[in-house]
Amino acid sequence: MRQILKLDQQLASKPEVRMDGGSVFISHGELKLNIPSAPRKNLRIHIDRSKAAGKRIEISGWAFGRETEHPVKRIYLSVDNRIIAAATPELRTDVRRVFHLDYDHYGFKIGGESTFQMFDGDAVDLFGFDGAGLIHVPTTIKDSASSADVGRRVFVSKASVSFYDEEGTKKRELPITEDIRLHVDRAEVTPNEVKVRGWCFDRALQDERLAICVLRGGNIVSRITPCRLKRDDVAEALGVVSENPFQGYEVKFARSDLQEGEPLKILSIIDSNGGRRASVTDFPYKKVIYRD
Repeated sequence: MRQILKLDQQLASKPEVRMDGGSVFISHGELKLNIPSAPRKNLRIHIDRSKAAGKRIEISGWAFGRETEHPVKRIYLSVDNRIIAAATPELRTDVRRVFHLDYDHYGFKIGGESTFQMFDGDAVDLFGFDGAGLIHVPTTIKDSASSADVGRRVFVSKASVSFYDEEGTKKRELPITEDIRLHVDRAEVTPNEVKVRGWCFDRALQDERLAICVLRGGNIVSRITPCRLKRDDVAEALGVVSENPFQGYEVKFARSDLQEGEPLKILSIIDSNGGRRASVTDFPYKKVIYRD
């Protein structure tokens, strides 16, 4: 418990966390903690809601020890191997009644700020402390409204990109900028799917996380997918110094009746408090690999 108190005192520094064998190592500056890990099966946990708005993450649910039936003593939230928040148990008498438990405080609500924008589907990690060790619980953001629907209408001009809803009403417009570097490494085409991989970043807004989609005939044919791949080679080659560690992307969409050479476009966007802009490039058929 003494190490947990030390960790709580250093949360503002967002210490690094990594797992190795039977231990969880936490470090920042002079802080060096080695806390035993406990098996995931020791913890019964349910996440009621996980959401993101910009850089803000909020997760709520309940948890208790499977054998002890005691509430967890702490819940920690980690993003990209950095602990950003902690929470103690909250009142959840409904959990006590349903599982016929002895205590009242089985709930938790935890929230913190990442250093970069979060999207639906992003991976985050929870660590529950049951008094004996830290129990790792990987999860994902599932309640963010950051992805546009496939089929949404888009109009691209030389100056801007406009997004429309199902009724044809313009919902937002993003100016096109030359500061965004958008590159396609390769595209793979199978009978059922097209997969595009590459990298992008904004030279003027390097801390902002971009999202990618594919356009066909003025419609979005893939989900708007954030950059989720770390590309240290790109960061090193281009001198990117950023709080955002993700410059690589992989976007997929159904092949449907797509014909070879049919004009497609790759769209990258930033739409956050840090900036609102876009970039467009043509689909590179010369980089396509066809697989049966």
